[in-house]
Amino acid sequence: MSKLHFYIFVVSTLILSASQNILHDLSDFSTYIREHLLETKGYEDVLKTALYAQSASLPDVEYLMEHEIVCNACPIFANRFIDKRKKGYPQRYFMDTLDFFCEFIGTRRVCRGYGRHFINVFLYTVDNKYDLTAERICQVLLTAFGCSYGIHFNWSVVIPSGGTERPKLGRNENFTILQLSDIHYDPNYMPGGNGVCSEPLCCQNDQPVPPSSKDRCGYWGDYRNGDSPWHLIENTIKQTKNKTFDFVYYTGDIMSHRIFDTSIEKNSQLASKLYSYLRESFDVPIFPVLGNHEAHPLDFWAPSVGGFNMSWLYRVAADHWVKMVGQDVSETVLAGGYYTVSPKPGFRIIALNNNVAIKSNFWLFYNDGDARKQLQWLVDTLVEAERNNERVHIMGHVPPGTHDVVKEWSRQYSRIVERFASTIVAQFNGHTHVDELRVFYSSTNTSSTEAFGVAFNGAAVTPWGTNSNPSFKYYTVDGSSCVVLDYEEYTFNLTRANSNRTYSPEWYKLYSFKEAYGFENLMPSEVDKVLHRMATNHSLLDTYFRFYFRDADVGTRSGCDDRCKRNFLCQMSTTIYGQECHCRRFLDLYDKINS
Repeated sequence: MSKLHFYIFVVSTLILSASQNILHDLSDFSTYIREHLLETKGYEDVLKTALYAQSASLPDVEYLMEHEIVCNACPIFANRFIDKRKKGYPQRYFMDTLDFFCEFIGTRRVCRGYGRHFINVFLYTVDNKYDLTAERICQVLLTAFGCSYGIHFNWSVVIPSGGTERPKLGRNENFTILQLSDIHYDPNYMPGGNGVCSEPLCCQNDQPVPPSSKDRCGYWGDYRNGDSPWHLIENTIKQTKNKTFDFVYYTGDIMSHRIFDTSIEKNSQLASKLYSYLRESFDVPIFPVLGNHEAHPLDFWAPSVGGFNMSWLYRVAADHWVKMVGQDVSETVLAGGYYTVSPKPGFRIIALNNNVAIKSNFWLFYNDGDARKQLQWLVDTLVEAERNNERVHIMGHVPPGTHDVVKEWSRQYSRIVERFASTIVAQFNGHTHVDELRVFYSSTNTSSTEAFGVAFNGAAVTPWGTNSNPSFKYYTVDGSSCVVLDYEEYTFNLTRANSNRTYSPEWYKLYSFKEAYGFENLMPSEVDKVLHRMATNHSLLDTYFRFYFRDADVGTRSGCDDRCKRNFLCQMSTTIYGQECHCRRFLDLYDKINS
């Protein structure tokens, strides 16, 4: 169950339980919901939507997010809990409330394990942020889905004017980058375990036995919410060595999706194990970034207040990254989990911790600005790179334009990329577990159609959550401009590999970008041409669909209809979620071909 599914499930459960008057000792809460939501917004319509949300398949999450029930319910629940706390209700009351709902919705250990951390952060914020309102909480959580509460986050980074000429391809020797992403190592993975569980992560050694043989998890991983067993990680690393490369980019996420069972000790041990293994496996510099799953609890990137902090994770990262990178990056890593290095003259890598901007980082209720001044540091670093005529690759776990990132952070980041478009020549992300790319167009001058940036996604080693095959990528980079000239993606068919565990997976080259789309390099202007060609030649969107899931038979089984293709065009052309002007431009072109 994704975070969006979980939110809607909880909201709908609250509404249904209120309508049926089964909140028992929380009867005053039940009355509050009935008075402020059910009776004012159309009783039958609300209940119909809530019942739909309770269905097992939940086929269209975005429809539910757009429904006014979600926007209306959020401040009602938030206000009620804020009011209770300000009246002196103790932590025990909120924990008991959590236990009740966890029991009711049936995901007890997941709900309790994760929810107790939310309560601790929520109570601290209510106690210490005196201007906190329910509307502010809901604006952070739901603004990307069209909910508006009249709250504006008025912060910005200072960006000096200036600029240089766009880079030109040169004659220096090219170099190669290996990108790995989203390994999600699961030490509890059990081949033959239950692949049809009701928890976020299946195939666990402490879950009930599968009801039938077809429900057993595969040896090499499982499409049905199974993460990576250690032997899959070993096999993947072995396969990457079939080609030479100069650098490794690891774009985050080490921990499994067993989100209810994390701790500082467990996360530290697993991070240390993977970082050490990567360093032992490769004899070239490795440049990692933190993923949102490295935090404990998941997504909670705490400021240093009230005994909460992230220093334990930044210390683990700094201790390993200095050895992996080959340079002392500890100062900024210890400050906030980000760093910059120059691995060769004229080339700079900037590694961001953009997980702080994930909207399920509930510390955003406490401080929704530029956490640890990281974006301002990014600007200052780019100014220096521009002055030194360096070309920059930016790494960050979460890609721009996803619904996971708060809009103001995305807006500020897009401003930075636009201003330094001649310096930033490539961006690399992970997180979504799919093979996708994002093209940057102006967010300040929406009439401009010039592309000025491209972000590439490393997809994932884990098959979790997307019905996709494991994969990794090699990038060929121009030695003078550091522009990406091409990339190749390698994968294997998980269904076939699991059919006979005595043989190793048969890895193969899925595609080369240049060969698949017929362009000479991956500069923004060229990738923009790819999008235009996709909008007019829809068969290329079928190709993109195959690559998106890495040719997984499960992921591609349903095919890609018009809605699917239109969504792809919007995803590729959107870097601030909800800002759809460039999306509409490509859809107009798409529709002209259909008419």
